[in-house]
Amino acid sequence: MSDRGGADLDYVLDASAVLALMLGEPGGEWVEARLDHCGMSVINLEEVLGRLSEKGASVDRELEDLARLRLAIFPFTAADALFSAKLRPRLAARGLSLGDRACLLSARRLGVPAVTADGSWTMKPDGSVPKRAKLEGVAVIQLRPRGPTEA
Repeated sequence: MSDRGGADLDYVLDASAVLALMLGEPGGEWVEARLDHCGMSVINLEEVLGRLSEKGASVDRELEDLARLRLAIFPFTAADALFSAKLRPRLAARGLSLGDRACLLSARRLGVPAVTADGSWTMKPDGSVPKRAKLEGVAVIQLRPRGPTEA
């Protein structure tokens, strides 16, 4: 982990984007190519470690692996909690979790795009997921865009 704060960052990663990298999933190569310019919320750090733990991984070992990535880690403050709570009613229908909202808030604060592999963030009524979209005024980059789903 890094104490860079938000300096020199171009992207804030959602837990799904970090997991794509760590698990070799689609979109992970995009994240790997930009690691020096990425950070994530401490809430997303917990979400990554928790998901890996659910898969049987050692949390301590995974934390060491994450530390080698040198991602900036952002705090989640009381002000963030208040703003997240205000977003919750609007974003609940999309299924956005606390971690998702923490990513969105960090990106908003830094004025950079949020990066996710979770299609629910920007899914359109036809089931398509665009590569780039806006959510709550924040640019969102989708690692796994797709066209409309067939009925």
